[in-house]
Amino acid sequence: MNRTAARTLYTLSMIGSDLAMTAAAFMLGYKMRQWLPVLATPLEVIGFVNYVPMMIVQMITVALVFYINRLYHVVRAPSRADQFFSVAGAISVSNMFAVAISALTFKNSVFELDFPRAMILYAWIIGIVLVVIGRETHRTIWREVRKRGILRDRLLIIGSGQNAVDIVRVIRTSPQLGYELVGVVSHDDRRHAVPRTRFLGTIREVGGVLDTADIQEIIIALPQGTGYSTLTRIVSLCQRASLSIKIFPDLFQFMATGLTIDDLGGIPLLSMRDIQMRGWLLS
Repeated sequence: MNRTAARTLYTLSMIGSDLAMTAAAFMLGYKMRQWLPVLATPLEVIGFVNYVPMMIVQMITVALVFYINRLYHVVRAPSRADQFFSVAGAISVSNMFAVAISALTFKNSVFELDFPRAMILYAWIIGIVLVVIGRETHRTIWREVRKRGILRDRLLIIGSGQNAVDIVRVIRTSPQLGYELVGVVSHDDRRHAVPRTRFLGTIREVGGVLDTADIQEIIIALPQGTGYSTLTRIVSLCQRASLSIKIFPDLFQFMATGLTIDDLGGIPLLSMRDIQMRGWLLS
């Protein structure tokens, strides 16, 4: 399976998991309202089929809100806490939109209903739990897939010294991160700047390396004390290619805007550009 097909399957399977868990949460919310009534005891129980249009609206809003919040990007080693809070926030927003859209759209139509508050409350809480469980299961499955060499990105490291050595060590010992290490471009002429790693040249040659090596991602890991001009020169050379750029955080002081936090097996990285398709192309 090529990288494009694998990435598409990754994204579609994640979307499918989110939608399935959202639907399951809605159905459980409908049942829980009867089993454990809160706010008010239901006087009349309407068949579940009458709520299907609202469930569909909720599933669509979940997918859209997750897309807008970039929750369909390929994340190497997401923090469970970060994932929980991201999902909880997105589910909360999507539920509010779903209720508002349903109330406005279905008014004076055959689908118009008085949506029970207890059902909406249960669907919200259960939805957060089930979507988080679904995403954790999805992550576990795809970690095993990456270990077998599927959905791997070809990675180039620019730098030398202990920072670069630490990143290479993590990549080699963590195949589940999904990287194929192509080699190292050093900021000086030292061929053995990173031991037991293929030396591809110096910064002056990085343009040629990008043209010939089919790189998808770059991690810049220069030694501490490297000048601002060196970093900006490297970034300018790399920006002409359509690839993702991450920077070892010792250099974060040089980049004031446009940064997001990423993680590489416990090593924090600053992502200054993410152009590769991560989930849907525009998310």
